[in-house]
Amino acid sequence: MNRLTLLQLVVFSAFSLSFINFQANSQELTDSTNVKNTVQSDSLIEIKSDTIPGTVPDTTKLQPTDSVSISVSDSLLIMPTDTSAIAQKDSVKKPPVGDIKTTVHYVAQDSITLNMRTHKVKIYGDGKIDYKPIALDAQEIDINWEENYMQAHGVADSTGKVIGKPVFKNGNEVYETNEIKYNFKTEKASITGLVTTQGDAYIHADKVFKDAQGDLYNRTTLYTTCNLAHPHYSIKATRVKVIPNKEMISGPFFMTVHDVPTPLGFAFGMFPDQQNRTSGVIFPDFGEETRRGFYLKNGGYYFAFNDYINLDLTGDIYTKGGWAVRAASQYYVRYKFRGSFSANFTRLKQENEATLQDNISNDFRLTWSHTPETKGTGRFSANVNYQTATYNVNNQLYSVEEQTQATASSSISYSKTFSGTPFSLGISGRFNQNLRTKQSDMQLPDITFNVQNIYPFKGKASSGNKWYEKINFRYSMTATNKISNKLSIPITNDEGQLTYQDSTFAINGETIGYLISQGSNGVKHNIPVSASFKALKYFTISPSFSYNELWYSKKLNYSYNETTEKIETDTIKGFNAIRYYNFGASINTRVYGTVVFKREYGVQAIRHMMTPSVSYSYTPNFGDEKYDYYQTVQSDSEGNTTQLSRYNGFVYGTGAGTSESSSISLSITNTLEMKYKSRKDTTGKAEKIAILRNFGVGANYDFLREKNKLSNISVRATTDLLKNKELGSIKTTGLSLNFTGTINPYVYRIDSIVWDEKTQAEKIYQTKYDQYAWNNGQGLGQLSKINVSLNTGFQAQDRKNGGSSRNGSSRSLSQGVDNIQTNSFKEEAELNEYINDPNLYVDFNIPWSFRFSYNLGFSKEGFIKDKVTQSLTFNGDISLTEKWKVTFNSGYDFKSKKFNQTKISIIRDLHCWDMTLNWVPSGRFQSYNFTIKAKSSLLQDLKLSKKRNASDSFGF
Repeated sequence: MNRLTLLQLVVFSAFSLSFINFQANSQELTDSTNVKNTVQSDSLIEIKSDTIPGTVPDTTKLQPTDSVSISVSDSLLIMPTDTSAIAQKDSVKKPPVGDIKTTVHYVAQDSITLNMRTHKVKIYGDGKIDYKPIALDAQEIDINWEENYMQAHGVADSTGKVIGKPVFKNGNEVYETNEIKYNFKTEKASITGLVTTQGDAYIHADKVFKDAQGDLYNRTTLYTTCNLAHPHYSIKATRVKVIPNKEMISGPFFMTVHDVPTPLGFAFGMFPDQQNRTSGVIFPDFGEETRRGFYLKNGGYYFAFNDYINLDLTGDIYTKGGWAVRAASQYYVRYKFRGSFSANFTRLKQENEATLQDNISNDFRLTWSHTPETKGTGRFSANVNYQTATYNVNNQLYSVEEQTQATASSSISYSKTFSGTPFSLGISGRFNQNLRTKQSDMQLPDITFNVQNIYPFKGKASSGNKWYEKINFRYSMTATNKISNKLSIPITNDEGQLTYQDSTFAINGETIGYLISQGSNGVKHNIPVSASFKALKYFTISPSFSYNELWYSKKLNYSYNETTEKIETDTIKGFNAIRYYNFGASINTRVYGTVVFKREYGVQAIRHMMTPSVSYSYTPNFGDEKYDYYQTVQSDSEGNTTQLSRYNGFVYGTGAGTSESSSISLSITNTLEMKYKSRKDTTGKAEKIAILRNFGVGANYDFLREKNKLSNISVRATTDLLKNKELGSIKTTGLSLNFTGTINPYVYRIDSIVWDEKTQAEKIYQTKYDQYAWNNGQGLGQLSKINVSLNTGFQAQDRKNGGSSRNGSSRSLSQGVDNIQTNSFKEEAELNEYINDPNLYVDFNIPWSFRFSYNLGFSKEGFIKDKVTQSLTFNGDISLTEKWKVTFNSGYDFKSKKFNQTKISIIRDLHCWDMTLNWVPSGRFQSYNFTIKAKSSLLQDLKLSKKRNASDSFGF
């Protein structure tokens, strides 16, 4: 490299503002690099290269490619060309302090031009400036060190398209622009054609001024969540101030759709950046319902207290007199717990067309969910859902699943594991509702205490191979207090027999005391003892013993009233214990059979595994009077007696049985598998396929039973074929077949046939004889019960080998809700939307999918007419185009010859909008709703919606 040129570069560095030194990279500025250095008459230095890196530090030290230090004095010293060092005569003066506070790095793809006279730098071709925390990328960049500013813009290519538009970064803020001017000293900027992001939104502005604090002052601004360069819709304002990471404040604004102005707007607006939680107004929906009139719904206020908890207060108001209020809160502490709470109250007022009277219905619902995220020894969790029986019916939820929900369950629990011990403790409360029968059951408290398996004869240093070391026992205790509004009232029928009639009481101030007094509580202890030994190498013998004990604070006493000729019941308070036990043993083994085929492809082998098992059990007769668990009492005036339990209807029942049992059970389970090697499989490995996952037969024989000692014979079979198989362009979800059946081995005889006026059908009276069917020429017996279920599904191959949902989420619901982690209130709300309405998740990459389930049920006892149930349920979806999809969910009942609840959804992906039509064409919940809204939850108030419900006078 020419030494005169190097010295001139040194002089330029010493003369530049703040005496900035230029450092060339020793690895990139080598002799092989195409670098041309020239000195022009006006002190202009031009450097050309494919990629030129440069730095402007605050020192005056130059490091050329040969790593030789060069010092410069006040005068220009030119040494001979063969001199390898340049000495300085005088020391260099200390450079003055300038406005540049740190190193400026810059890189160019084409060239960098330095003007020593004007102190200007011009960067050509994909230029990059790094001046922490400022960074700039642009096709052309002009720097004026005299006035401390830089200017950048793009350049039109041969086709007229502008390339290399400036991208300006200031810390975490990124601005895409057409042109930008920036002052290093004041940190102010003038920007043309700006595009930046704020949370989920994009901001487009024609002309922008940036102050030293980073605030932007825009003219003709578009605010949108559409990520296109020319957005489909936006909020347009002429004057806007943007405070990064906080909010956007505007003057008069209005909404545009495809550049067409709409009347939706306001005189001023504030759009918060959702990176920071801010409180604000929740705008209501406007609409109409036939039975409630016009309404304003879901309007209120959002309170963003802090990063751990928020609160929504919303309400509805209807022109026909109804109203509703709601409170919803979410809380979240990372790595500790998360939860949500909601309380809803609605008042429905509608006119009865027959009486012209107003019917008023008050409903409410409380929900609470609390989930711990720590893995400590103690865990507290809650899942509460309490509501009035008519809440789902009177409040249109636009979800068939919720409206047809028949039960509501709540639970609160705390569990504790004691480290270093086998002990664990659990305390919980449960509340279950049947919304149709209005039955409510509460268990409070419900206490459990468990002791894990203990091996009393196994020492710490023992190997555990001795037979007595395998003996183990465990202990469990449960204590429950149960209150129910459904009580079994003992009554005596016309024949003098004591029976129990169920009565359901309304829960109110008048009945709550009585229901509590009728509650049942008790304690149950269980101690199972077991062991497992190997015998004759192939057999496993497992003896067992189980001891149970129930504690109650009262018992029942029965007496016969000769005057009324009925049995009367009294309650005797006091401690009562029921003790019962049983013991048994089992022996089982496994038998294998394998057939191997010597072929390169196709079926390689078939294996059959049979698992026979024989078990014996003995249970004493605890109905004997010495135990006093049952009482024998006169039942009629003729002196007949009956045996009744002293603990009938108690929380754990009697537990002990009234008959002695000594029985042996036999079962045989079979599995059939094959290995198959496909010619198309490039791995060269054979695939294992389960032909029969389970085929079993079982029965029980009780030696002490008086008659019918052999139980019914059970048969079961399960197979799962074609699981995740690809049949050309079609992928299967598997063919699952489940069969259960019961064979009755006994013979029936008809006693009489009478005509039943009530049912208008023949009624058969028959007797089951203690005679086997095979002894009477009837084979193994009568097939008395069959249940068959067939499940399968097909879908076209994924276009992109990956799922996507309408809101852009790539998470699959098949992962399960427990596996989806949320890190913010917003993500939690989105997940709840998926849970409440799974139809929100739609994979447009799957052209079509279809799933169906067929169920067949058959039952017959003797000569009584058989009962057959047969149903088909199916669901699926089809993509009409890449943006249109239709989903459906329905079923058919073959007995009633009617379709089940049917729901059809038409979905259109409008890029930054969603359009959905949900239609329930018939049934109790006949309805439809049509919605167009912005995908981002940030702008969910920008929606056009029309809904018609099952409560309206006509359907879609």
